[in-house]
Amino acid sequence: MEDKTNIGREAQPRETLDIVLACRLKSATAIRVITDIMETSDNEKFRLQAALAVLDRGWGKPMQPVANNNSGEIVFKWQPLD
Repeated sequence: MEDKTNIGREAQPRETLDIVLACRLKSATAIRVITDIMETSDNEKFRLQAALAVLDRGWGKPMQPVANNNSGEIVFKWQPLD
């Protein structure tokens, strides 16, 4: 029987996993730096970017609406292969 435990996911190289872990370990420091920029920078652009980064980190990026000029109904049609 075929092993299906990793269907849909490719194995990550060890180096990639180490980099991801190293970045995650610095998350608290990164948040402190971003928060400091947000609260103390004289440059409004930097403050805004830092504030957006904090919001995205805490709440996720906002959902992007998808325009639909039709009735809004989605129809799936099943056609057998010949």
